[in-house]
Amino acid sequence: MKNIVKHHSTINKSSPEMSRWLRILSVLCCVLIFSLLFQPIAYASTPSTRAWRSFQQGIELRNAGRLEEALTAFRKATEYMPENSSYQRSLGELLERMERFEDAADAFEREAAIRRKAGEIQAALVQERRASSLRSEIKLFVQLESQRKPSSAGELELYEPPAGLYFGVFVEQDRNVGRNNQGQFNDMIGKPHAIFFNYHPYGAPFPHNWARIAKNEGAAIHLALEPEQGLEMVHDNEYLRQFARMARAAEVPVFLRFASEMNGDWVRWHGNPKLYIEKWRIVANVMREEAPNVAMVWTPNSVPVTNIKEYYPGDNYVDWVGVNLYSVAYFDGDRNRPAYNVNPLDLIRPIYEMFADRKPIQVSEFGATHFTTATNRDTTQFAITKMLQLYHGVQMLFPRVKNINWFSMNTITEAAYAHRRLNNFSLTENSKLKQAYREMLEYPYFLTQVVNGPFAQNASRVKIPVPIRDAGVLSGQITLQSWAATYDPFISRLEYTLNGQMIGSRTTKPYSITIDTTRLTEGMQTLSVTAFDSRGRAAVTRTFNFKTTGGLPRRERSITLTIGKNEAVIDGQQIGLSHPPRLMNRETFVPIRFISENIGSQVNWESGRINIRRGSGKIVINSGSMVASVNGAQRNLSQPPLIERGVTFVPLRFIAEAFGAQVRFERGIITIRIPNI
Repeated sequence: MKNIVKHHSTINKSSPEMSRWLRILSVLCCVLIFSLLFQPIAYASTPSTRAWRSFQQGIELRNAGRLEEALTAFRKATEYMPENSSYQRSLGELLERMERFEDAADAFEREAAIRRKAGEIQAALVQERRASSLRSEIKLFVQLESQRKPSSAGELELYEPPAGLYFGVFVEQDRNVGRNNQGQFNDMIGKPHAIFFNYHPYGAPFPHNWARIAKNEGAAIHLALEPEQGLEMVHDNEYLRQFARMARAAEVPVFLRFASEMNGDWVRWHGNPKLYIEKWRIVANVMREEAPNVAMVWTPNSVPVTNIKEYYPGDNYVDWVGVNLYSVAYFDGDRNRPAYNVNPLDLIRPIYEMFADRKPIQVSEFGATHFTTATNRDTTQFAITKMLQLYHGVQMLFPRVKNINWFSMNTITEAAYAHRRLNNFSLTENSKLKQAYREMLEYPYFLTQVVNGPFAQNASRVKIPVPIRDAGVLSGQITLQSWAATYDPFISRLEYTLNGQMIGSRTTKPYSITIDTTRLTEGMQTLSVTAFDSRGRAAVTRTFNFKTTGGLPRRERSITLTIGKNEAVIDGQQIGLSHPPRLMNRETFVPIRFISENIGSQVNWESGRINIRRGSGKIVINSGSMVASVNGAQRNLSQPPLIERGVTFVPLRFIAEAFGAQVRFERGIITIRIPNI
């Protein structure tokens, strides 16, 4: 009993403390219950969860064919999580499927930026190239006589032409030509080639007989010297010295491509950049001492890009920088991985941006597929398109590319390894490709002989493409040409409209057209160029202004339009309109293309803004806005621009009068008088 009383007394004394712990325990239980009840709600409100749900909803809508709704859902996902590369890619792929190509390109570029920030450089490049393939653009050039050297370059390197492009070829395994038969190939093409190239194992004597045959054809030689047993075999020894002396004795320009594609793990000399640079410098030093007619050409492959600079031996040891690339219809012969939209210019771009400010660039190997085992189908149109994209594209966009070498071989029958028997690149086995190649080489930019060095010819002046904005005042007969790219690589034609009148249509790159300026009035001329895709749809229009001395007196331009009619009268000439002018709330609206082609202005879109230039005047109209800018001053619009089925209509009177034109409207007929610039 005593013990019981004592125990009871102890409990009573500790009850306040127990009560405090019970209260704490109750609070903790409430907190736990609250968090369990409201955790799903909190979780559901996070950006990542909202993005995921929108993304999943977008997938379901897309699969159901409800593309506009799917687009809204995908956009929400990217808004909730703008740094998610997968969401950006899905958005881009849907926009591409919906043929909203510029918007798709924007999405792929955002994905590329995210990947580049994360250090995924190669993946970023892939998506940047994908974006590039969807964009539409036109650039206009005029052919002018070249200066002594490119303005962007320093002193010319060994065998670098001041302007123009060498064309070389590998034909040693072309079964229609055979080995040591360069002259027969020249006869087949009907054009003497500037360079012939061949592969040569390091350790074998200099190929003096093959070099002699090329020399007799008036050509230089290009040797891919390959240390097949590894870099350890390369030393400053009697073999290398004798090789160099024989190269000198051949008395022919030599482009020596030692240990190329070092950035790829498929060659024996990959993996040790320090050793590679050491051996390269040995070879370069020996050639400098023994063979002044040898230009050292350092040539990585176009992929991977991330490790290229690690292998660069230094400017003092390199004369030319090369790159190997191919245009194949399917990656690795996989029919599920088409490569039709890959522009070869995009494969050159990284190398060009790294080195063209200090070295001439050589495409050491190039070929385009005209038959592929991926589908066992003819791809001649693809081959011709890619060939012209490269050869004509570099002269306009990458002028320090000075040498391209075609790999004329049918790898399906001639390749040593089964995994390479995928593509036919032979120029002689496809009559259409051979004819297109022959016609392309007639273009005056291409050089038939190597210049500027020992055993070479003196350089002569060459006509080169100059951006129209840099051309100054033009006179006499002028030849214009265009670089054009669209979401569809198979452009069907380019149309040229000069001062409101269509003057020609061209179907073959570089879409050259000749204009007699004596038939024009003196002063500013307006040329609109439209590219059409393979289905005949207008993909992109760009407008350019340039000045000419002219041969006719200056006069005002007169334009007459009728509301609702698909025709106009410009300077007395009747032309058709793609869309008629329309009247909306007493305001005349016309398609923006009409403004660019007929009022003599340049029009472009930039982040939802319409920029219109004519001479020194500039108008900026924001899409959907009632406020515009005229030469920097704000002006109010009576109505914003109208977009209908992809066509943008703008207020005619506002734009015309802002540029000093007179506009009169009477009984549905609009008369515009536009002063010369």
